[in-house]
Amino acid sequence: MAKKPQVDVENDAEADPEPTRLTPRQEKFIVEYFLQGGVKTRAAKKADVPYRTVLHWFENEEFKKRIAEIEGEWYDELTKEGIARAKAKSDVLLIFFLKARFPEMYDDNYRARRLKAEIIDDIRKELPQITIEGQEKLREPLK
Repeated sequence: MAKKPQVDVENDAEADPEPTRLTPRQEKFIVEYFLQGGVKTRAAKKADVPYRTVLHWFENEEFKKRIAEIEGEWYDELTKEGIARAKAKSDVLLIFFLKARFPEMYDDNYRARRLKAEIIDDIRKELPQITIEGQEKLREPLK
């Protein structure tokens, strides 16, 4: 019979934490979470926290809120670093940043999808005005 993983709440104050405070153990996990690229299993292992405990934490709204706050800060730092590297060393990296930040201007796929959507909208607007006979003629090449 498989052993059921337990939530390790006996060794943590996380069982009923204060709404806006995280325990040192949770904070350690969060650091590892971002160092491990947001992979819960790896971060749990590095922080020496049972995975089931991590899942339990992620059910807590305050914990999720704290993760989101740190994620925003982390994303800003990564963006700053990426832009600095793109300016200094890499045209390709700079192109990726420009496409991500200004897709309507630099991303060919974005523009193509947008154009396709506009064409489809135009066709849908005009289609009701085409007679049944005209619609049948439009379908003939498809048969």
